[in-house]
Amino acid sequence: MLIVAIVAVVIYPIWFIVVASFSDQTQVSAGNVTVWPKGFTVAGYIRVFQDSRIWTGYTNTILYTVFGTALNLIVTLPAAFGLSRVEFKPRRVILFLFTFTMYFAGGLIPNYILVTQWLHLGDTVWAVVLPGAISTFNLLLMKSFFAGLPGELEEAA
Repeated sequence: MLIVAIVAVVIYPIWFIVVASFSDQTQVSAGNVTVWPKGFTVAGYIRVFQDSRIWTGYTNTILYTVFGTALNLIVTLPAAFGLSRVEFKPRRVILFLFTFTMYFAGGLIPNYILVTQWLHLGDTVWAVVLPGAISTFNLLLMKSFFAGLPGELEEAA
């Protein structure tokens, strides 16, 4: 019973936002909306989707996701494969440097200074995409995967 109460307390605010978005503005302001929409309307959605900034935001989201994921895969996969090879001698040093930066990152302000003043990437897609070009966690995960593949598979290829 306690779990049901906790779930209700967590879900009701989200439900109220959805119900209020489909209710008449005057009914919401008057406090008449509780569980079901009053004066059903989609005027708010029409108004929001007529604003070009929403579509710019969606376009940027898709652009950053596609470019960011592609760049991350293009950079991380070959690096992980190379670092998984035992015959690659400097792999321990490089892995240490990657792992060190995972635990001790520079922070937000040094990252901003790097992107805007040194790389001159301010107000570009690359300012968002390039800092996430490689993920140390993903690199270590893929390195472990490649290291676990049997040697016969590489010989067969």
